Amino acid sequence: SNGSASNGSASNGSASNESASKIAGRGVCAVAALDCSVSVWATDLPRPLGRLKNLFSEPTLDVSWAGDGAFLMACSSDGHVAYVSFDRALIGRPFSPREHGEWMRRAFGHRLPSDAEHALLERPALL
Repeated sequence: SNGSASNGSASNGSASNESASKIAGRGVCAVAALDCSVSVWATDLPRPLGRLKNLFSEPTLDVSWAGDGAFLMACSSDGHVAYVSFDRALIGRPFSPREHGEWMRRAFGHRLPSDAEHALLERPALL
């Protein structure tokens, strides 16, 4: 499943955990399940932001966020595609490329090379 980094805050009133508050921003990801559902998680919350149940009649094959981070697409082995939009107040806005690089550096001690460097994630040195 693909993720989308966001610098928004949760709208459900839950307090951020201590480790998430050490690094500004939060991650938001979508997880596809064999029970035909898709759940959306934020790294600063212990439970999913939401779960789309019975989205398809067959297992979900893939999920992907749109570039603006407000839309999620999912597809299933039954041949259907779902397009879901999210309120910015719930998931925040995506990081800019500069913000994402800085977040990666603070979270993991380095940042991934830019596309201009023709980086492949499959290269063990990058992982």
